[in-house]
Amino acid sequence: MDATGVDRRVPARLVLATRDGQLPGADLRVYQFHSHQTQVPPLRDIAVIGWQSRAQIALRCGAIRSRAQMSPGDFSILRPGYESTWQWSRGFQATVLYLNERRFADFASEVFDHHVDSVTIRESFQVQDSVIHHGLFLLATELRRDEFGAALYRDALVTQLCVHLLRHHAESRLRAHRHPGALNAAQAQQVTDYIEHNLDSDLCLSSLARVAGLSQYHFARLFKKRFGAPPHAYVQRRRIERARHLVLHSDMPLKEVVGVTGFCDQSHLTRAFRRAFDITPAELRRSSD
Repeated sequence: MDATGVDRRVPARLVLATRDGQLPGADLRVYQFHSHQTQVPPLRDIAVIGWQSRAQIALRCGAIRSRAQMSPGDFSILRPGYESTWQWSRGFQATVLYLNERRFADFASEVFDHHVDSVTIRESFQVQDSVIHHGLFLLATELRRDEFGAALYRDALVTQLCVHLLRHHAESRLRAHRHPGALNAAQAQQVTDYIEHNLDSDLCLSSLARVAGLSQYHFARLFKKRFGAPPHAYVQRRRIERARHLVLHSDMPLKEVVGVTGFCDQSHLTRAFRRAFDITPAELRRSSD
């Protein structure tokens, strides 16, 4: 059962949900649970559950037969393929990150620079992990805001969470070493040209990595090494620099500047401008007349 199937099955109000393709290889949900129990068929994906409210939770799933008082900051990490039975003492809210198991294994190959025979997530009923807590909070916040550069930033957050899960909550069987390549001058030029020609689009890490012919993980690491900033920060900087150039050197209305530089709306452009230059676009244009 995938995330959409869980949405239909559990006694909960859906507070937040990713759209199709919004998080490649993953889905995120925020549920407000009511009732006091539910049974869920075997999941297709790895489930990372962040508890946001206090509640007494009992779970039977695979090797887990446990009951505990969950508090904000606690997490459960479940492997796919097992039916689960849940009981709880009171209504509560939880954030669930569903990770596609095949994508997770492919990601492990990219991270370890090796071919990976298998990746086994270590299931846990109650664990404290500040990195997961912070990562899920930022991811949910970014999905609610959906500002410019959101796709790249979401990709970066999912990457961080996957790396952390691989390091601390999974076991991998590795094969031959993989050679990651390098972001050479030609690749760098191709990527920057692609960015310049697509600033009005919601650029994502997968599309930039594809231009360079690298995995997402290696591309992000090598890009930062070459340009001194992660891809999402570089793209945001280029958008604000393009907007500043158009404000100073063209008569283009500000609402059109928003469209050609990839900002969500004029208020986003104004906030970004003020953060970057301590002045609004309108004030800059008036001062240059």
